[in-house]
Order: sequence, then structure tokens, then C-alpha cells
Amino acid sequence: MDRRPASIEKCIDPRLTARVDDACESFIESVWKRSNGLALRISPVDAGVVERPGRTRFDLRVSNDPLQIGGPLRCSANSLPILDQSLGLVVLDRTGVMGLAVQDALVTEALRMLADDGHLLVIDYNPLGWLGLKAKRRGLILASTAARIRRVLRASDLEHIETDHRLWWPPLPSSWLNRCSVGLERIGQRLWPALGSIYAVSGRKRGNNVILIPLGQRSLQHNLMTTAGSMRRAN
Repeated sequence: MDRRPASIEKCIDPRLTARVDDACESFIESVWKRSNGLALRISPVDAGVVERPGRTRFDLRVSNDPLQIGGPLRCSANSLPILDQSLGLVVLDRTGVMGLAVQDALVTEALRMLADDGHLLVIDYNPLGWLGLKAKRRGLILASTAARIRRVLRASDLEHIETDHRLWWPPLPSSWLNRCSVGLERIGQRLWPALGSIYAVSGRKRGNNVILIPLGQRSLQHNLMTTAGSMRRAN
């Protein structure tokens, strides 16, 4: 059974799907190794549990009609049964192919579940890249641009927002891309980096940084508000 999102699947040569998946995994691994606690990945691609030394990630699959989650959890995508501020990393992997409304709803849920100092990672197809342009010519669903995702994360009060691209493919036939993709990657990083076919935007949720440290009986109205993490950063 093919579990890939049909809208983009029609545009990708089957021999190139593995390269797209590897690019997305590289984005996830680079952020996941910097995140503490449990991780959650939501995508229209696959579901399961991924283990790393000292780390666990739950992969959930979202479907658009109806907006349901499958995998280790089965529920509505608008109300995941996960506690507030309980996850160190939330990944939205290629959910934009399902429409902006779905993606925005998932961003809202991700921010609710994300713990202080946790990371949100949004991965999607670049509508200005080779895959996005090919999808547009066929009248298929397009993802958000990286610039729009950056604006959404900034408006959500996330910090340290970073953007990265992969798969700098020019508009060539799939057979050529499959044969020459390694060389094209090296050239594309220098000539057309903005047209990477896959992008990733990540941001970190600001820590609360508030615990009460009494400074004596006469100072109870002027207590110091801080955390161990902020004290370490100050040192």
C-alpha cells in the first residue's frame, strides 16, 4: 500500500523518493540531537517509533479527509491527547501538501505540546524548487514557502529561527536528476541555493525561566526570579 502524499507523489520519479526521504531525515537528525525529552513527528508519509541512544521519537501519520492521526496514537489532528509542554521536539514533515489550514492547525497543536526550550521543525517542499514548480504545472497542491513559515514561527514567539535547504535540482528530466543528482547538489549549493526542492525551518520555544528563590524574611517581596538554566547561561 502506497502511503505517500498523492499530490507530490505524482511529480516524483520513484527512484528519487528515497533521496527526498533522506533529505528530510537529515533535517530531523540535525535538530533532534540538540533536543531533550521525547520527540514527535507528524507527516502524511509513515508512522512508527524511532529509537536512538537515550532518545525516542513517535512518528504519527496524518490524513486530510477526515483530519485524523494514525500510528501509535489514533485521534483527531486538532486535539492530540498529549499533555501541554511535554515534548522536546515536534516535527511537521511535509504536512503543507494537505493545505495551509491543516498545517496552521498542526502548528498550533505543536506549540501547545512543546516544552520550554523545545524545538519546532517544519519541513516541506519548496514551491519555487523543481518539485514545487512541477506540481504547480500539474495543478497539484503546493506547500507554504519557507518565508511564510518563518513569519508564522516568529509570530508564535519562537526564537533562534533557522532555515536550511536540500536537493538543489534544476528543471531537468527525472532520469537526468537520478543519474546526476550528486553533482547537481554540489553545483546547486553555490548557484541556486534558494531553489532547493526541500526546506526546513526550525525555532526554539522560549523558556519560562521562573522559579522562586527567597532571599530572607525581609526580602520576600523582592524575590529573585531565575532558573538553573539561565544562571548557567549567565555564568
